[in-house]
Amino acid sequence: MRVGLDFIDQIRTLRIKSPNPTQDQALSFEQRSANAGGGWIATQIQKIVSSIQAGYHSQHNEDDTHSTITASGSITERLRDLPMGEWTYLEMAASRFTGNGTMTWTVPAFSTSYITYMLVGQTMFVRWNLVNTTVGGVVNTILQATIHSTLTPKFVNNGTAFAYRDNAVAGTGYCQSVRGASGSGTNIQFFINAGAATNWTASAALTAVIGELCFELLET
Repeated sequence: MRVGLDFIDQIRTLRIKSPNPTQDQALSFEQRSANAGGGWIATQIQKIVSSIQAGYHSQHNEDDTHSTITASGSITERLRDLPMGEWTYLEMAASRFTGNGTMTWTVPAFSTSYITYMLVGQTMFVRWNLVNTTVGGVVNTILQATIHSTLTPKFVNNGTAFAYRDNAVAGTGYCQSVRGASGSGTNIQFFINAGAATNWTASAALTAVIGELCFELLET
């Protein structure tokens, strides 16, 4: 940060009346200015500005860009309410968990299962441990969890493997981030496998999905 001090030279020329005129007469103009005039005022201003610049440049470069940033609290970005890099645990509301077609998916309370997400820049990280869940209705191929109503994946089908138990039978499935029905928002979909259309199995508290996924978001 560069502070303009163009007025300093003018301040230095100020003449302040001395309380001891006799002593003042023995001094040169420069001495009088430095001791009792504008020179003293200018010096104090420069000291203050120097201390401000020193503190400012502890985390800024000369061109006003940031260097290392130290914060004692959380940091938010992009006008978001949530702090960057901190996990947000989602409410385990029944409406958050669905199946395609008429299949139903019931997830127990937070004490046994959780789903959480974190934001860093334009990247969303999602982690889940959904255990002792129940699959009912007419079984189908997709179990789905709603993560956010407005933040939206930039690309669809950013998939990865995850661990599951399908009616107590363990396996490795495929999950992907998709947009909400309106074209915005983020949902995570869980499949038994990536290729074949394999239905989940009806179960009573014997289905689990465990894993994590990260993906790029649309600009916000």
